[in-house]
Amino acid sequence: MNGRMITVKGKGCTSAPPDWVKIVMNMEAKSLKYEKTLNLAAKQLEQLRKSLEEHGFDKKDLKTTSFNVDTSYRRVEDENGDYKRVFEGYTCSQNLYVGFEIDNKRLGSTLLSLSCCKSKPEFSIRYQLKDKKIIEEEILKNAIADATNKAKVIAGAADISLGKIISIDYSWSEVKFIRENFELMELSCKSSLESIDIEPDEIEASDTVSVVWEIK
Repeated sequence: MNGRMITVKGKGCTSAPPDWVKIVMNMEAKSLKYEKTLNLAAKQLEQLRKSLEEHGFDKKDLKTTSFNVDTSYRRVEDENGDYKRVFEGYTCSQNLYVGFEIDNKRLGSTLLSLSCCKSKPEFSIRYQLKDKKIIEEEILKNAIADATNKAKVIAGAADISLGKIISIDYSWSEVKFIRENFELMELSCKSSLESIDIEPDEIEASDTVSVVWEIK
């Protein structure tokens, strides 16, 4: 190796239709007493599980991503214009989700059930790829091809010749997936299931790779 090198960054992009839908849910329970707050949270969870079981979900299908209990305060101004913190109780927050293969009929009935659930969870939809490995491999191929094409153009313009590849710098963790979230207006318990007919856009993903060539 003569010590002369050229580094080129290539970008790989691709897209694919989502095949997996995730319903993300948030619930909050509030009370002045810690024990009562936890009891309310447990009751909310039981009500949610019951609603989901009616649509073919098992208990293990409902996954919890976070469970937090925090104290709640508010600032109050007294007669002297000074502010003090007033204890308002405890708040228990739960973040959960269920996922399944895209099925608009099942999605519609599940969302309708959640909108009528006594625990009143806030929810949103995320369309995803169940197996991201395939699309990640396609991105890598495209990124290498892009870097190679750019290197050839640069070499031709600079009247130099490319030698062997010295190194490739790439990290799987950098892949950026977009269009996974889907905004949904609040449903009413009286909503028609036939109105849930969603055709999600393809998920786009991109990443970059740095390739170092020897210059002959």
